[in-house]
Amino acid sequence: MRRVGYPFVIGFVAMSASLLTSAKAQDSKDYFAWTGPYAGLTLGVGRADTATTMSPNSLWYTSGLASDTRSVNFLTANSPDNLSSRGLTGGGQIGYNWQINSFVFGVEADIARQKLDVSSDRGPLPNPPNSPQTYKEKTSARWLGTARLRAGFAFNSILLYATAGLALTYHDQNATLLYTQVNYSTEKAAWTSGGVFGGGIEYAINANWMAKAEYLHINSGALNATGFKTINATGVQTQDYAITHSSKMTEQLVRAGLNYKF
Repeated sequence: MRRVGYPFVIGFVAMSASLLTSAKAQDSKDYFAWTGPYAGLTLGVGRADTATTMSPNSLWYTSGLASDTRSVNFLTANSPDNLSSRGLTGGGQIGYNWQINSFVFGVEADIARQKLDVSSDRGPLPNPPNSPQTYKEKTSARWLGTARLRAGFAFNSILLYATAGLALTYHDQNATLLYTQVNYSTEKAAWTSGGVFGGGIEYAINANWMAKAEYLHINSGALNATGFKTINATGVQTQDYAITHSSKMTEQLVRAGLNYKF
């Protein structure tokens, strides 16, 4: 057994040395240079979390309608209304890398279409008998654009990086309060700004194509909207009541991408 074992050990050592020598030669020959421009596409999944705070004006409390006071007290006592949802995101990016030895840094800008809808349907709210009442709220993230710095270390064809920068999010918000004598609603869509940070790993498939996976955390900022409630308690008289909604959204994205290096 010992005579059989020695040739096996010697052969294994020789084969390992040969593989290491070949790997070093291949590594030196096919060393990937990260410097240069690139463009590509991304696809992933995201989670959106919103916290909506409601601020009614004083007319809600001085109208003399018990339903107004009870409903507003209920909504403000349960604010911020914390909601979350998951959805898809996909888009494209362009960027440029610079490499100094194993250190790689660069800039990247991307735009993505999103489908992240966060909604709530609450009811019945506190109200007088025989006056059913519901409150519906929805905030949606439709577009995301970022401009970020990237920095990391390359291990030949593998790049590990961190990233941070500015995020712009286009989202819309609407809320509706409905019951027998009252119709109240608010709706607004706008771009908001915030910060983004994250990290990822990128692999050079060959001299031109690179695949990546990354995580991003986005603070989308606050979307403020003011809505009005029309009361027709007597069948003739109407009054306007105002509530300001402030929705703060954060997003977490996990996405894969494919880039072409020029």
